[in-house]
Amino acid sequence: MISWIQNTFQKHFRVIFAILLAVTIVSFIFTIGSTPGIGRAERTITKREFFGVNLASQKEATQMLSDARLSASLQMSQEVYDQSSLERYAQIRVSALHVADQLHLPAATESEIKTFIQTLPAFQGENGQFDAARYSAFRQSVLSAGRSNEADIVRVISDDTRATAVEQLLAGPGYALPSDVRNQLELADTRWSVSTATVDIASFRPAITPTEAEISKYFQDNLLRYQIPVKVSVNAVDFPALALFDQVTVTPGEVR
Repeated sequence: MISWIQNTFQKHFRVIFAILLAVTIVSFIFTIGSTPGIGRAERTITKREFFGVNLASQKEATQMLSDARLSASLQMSQEVYDQSSLERYAQIRVSALHVADQLHLPAATESEIKTFIQTLPAFQGENGQFDAARYSAFRQSVLSAGRSNEADIVRVISDDTRATAVEQLLAGPGYALPSDVRNQLELADTRWSVSTATVDIASFRPAITPTEAEISKYFQDNLLRYQIPVKVSVNAVDFPALALFDQVTVTPGEVR
């Protein structure tokens, strides 16, 4: 039997080796191969949806932060450099725009955008009014930076107009009781007058002569006011060593 196997391997060694090599290669391809559809080598990216924005997408996340940075420079008159604050503001802005879509708020008109621009702190002058020169300077600075173009500025301002409209709707007056309305009207119709009076304290010397019974009753009613808190007293005796230093003599041998 052993001789037959040896003879068979010697005669058909190349064929058997080729078959074993082919089986090994095919099994290797099917187990860890990188060809799509064979095995599980392909990579899949999990979507992280946040009100219509896929945070797992580098392009969408970068666009969201870029719009938020431009919006913050308009709303706060300064650019936000802290990454966590910028991300938090971007998420609030995206959620407001999502609510605007749910409420079917139309896109901002040209007149609404113009009115909104005039209320932004970044474009207000020293007198608190809209300054067209500041608006032009802002646009030039954004365009010269190269991170945004004219279309980005228009789109961000338009979205901020819709987001502000959502905030005004959510922060509306709500339900007011009739009594609250009546009190508010009464306060609005009320006229206040200020009168002053002066009193000479030096001449105020009323005669107060309480009886022993009144004093005793007042003391009993206000015992807490006359309680003496616990006090700790410590007695100590100080023996300064320097005062007795001259009276002490030692020999060199005692020192050694």
